[in-house]
Amino acid sequence: MPRTKNRPDFLVIGAMKCGTTSLYHDLLSHPDIFLPDKESNLLLSTDPASAYASAYQKSTAHQICGEVCPDYSKLPDFPNPVPAAKALFPDTAPRILYLVREPLARTLSHHRFVSSRRDTRFATMPADINRCLHDHPELIHYSRYAMQLRPWIEAFGKNSIQVIRFEDYIENRQSTLHQITRFLDLPDLPTTPTKIHNATQSRPILTPTWQRFITHNFYRRILRPLIPSNLREKLRQLVLPKADPSYIPPTAATQQKLIDQLRDDAAELQQLLERDSPLWQLD
Repeated sequence: MPRTKNRPDFLVIGAMKCGTTSLYHDLLSHPDIFLPDKESNLLLSTDPASAYASAYQKSTAHQICGEVCPDYSKLPDFPNPVPAAKALFPDTAPRILYLVREPLARTLSHHRFVSSRRDTRFATMPADINRCLHDHPELIHYSRYAMQLRPWIEAFGKNSIQVIRFEDYIENRQSTLHQITRFLDLPDLPTTPTKIHNATQSRPILTPTWQRFITHNFYRRILRPLIPSNLREKLRQLVLPKADPSYIPPTAATQQKLIDQLRDDAAELQQLLERDSPLWQLD
C-alpha cells in the first residue's frame, strides 16, 4: 500500500558547496532511509504536504523519509522555507542537518562552480571573482551560516539541529556518518562510502542544449522518474563536458574583503553552537 506520510522525518538544508551531494548519496545508500531527488524544493511548493505525500509513496514502512535541499539555506535570494516547515510541524520538529564549510573556501568554490557553467542561467557571473562580489552578494550570503541558521533555531530549537563541518565529513567520513545516523536514531551504514560527488573541478558542465532537454516536460514528468539518480549521475559524467580547469584566483585584497565580511557571522555561529573555540581561523 502506498505511504501517506506527508512530511519529512529529517531535512538536510545545505549549505551549497559543502558536501550535500555526497551526503545525499551516502544517505540514499542506507536501507532505512528514503529520499526523493536532491533539490526537489518540496517545502517551497504551493502545497508541501501533498508534495511530500507524492514524493514518499514508494517508501516502505520501516524507512524514515527525508529531503536534501541546499536551497533551504539561501536567504535572502530564495523564499524562506521555515514558515512552511513550521506549518508542517506545529507542535514538534523535524531533525535538521546543516553542513558548513570554512566560509572563504565555500565562497570560492561557489564562484568557481557557477562561473564555469555554460547554461544561460549563470552566464552573468564572470570567471574573475575579483569582479563578482558587488554584483553577486549571494557569494557572501550563503557563507553566512549563522544568518541562515537563525530562523531554523528560532522555529525548532537547537536540539533539533545538527551542524556538520564539511572538513570533518571529508577527513573522517566514517565517524561523521556515524554521528549523523545516531542523530537520526538509525543503525550505521554497513560500509563507509568513499566517492566524493559534485566536486567542482570534475563536475560536468550543463550546456544550453542539455539545459533545454532536462527542463522539457517530457523529461521532467515521464523520463526522469524512471531513471535512478545514480544512473543519471553516470550519464552526466559520460555525456557532458567537464568544467573548465582555468581559474582566476582572488587577490589578497579580495580575500581580505571576504574575511572582513564573513568574520562576524563566523563568530556568531560559534556562539549559536555554544562552542569554546571557533569553527575556523579565518585569518
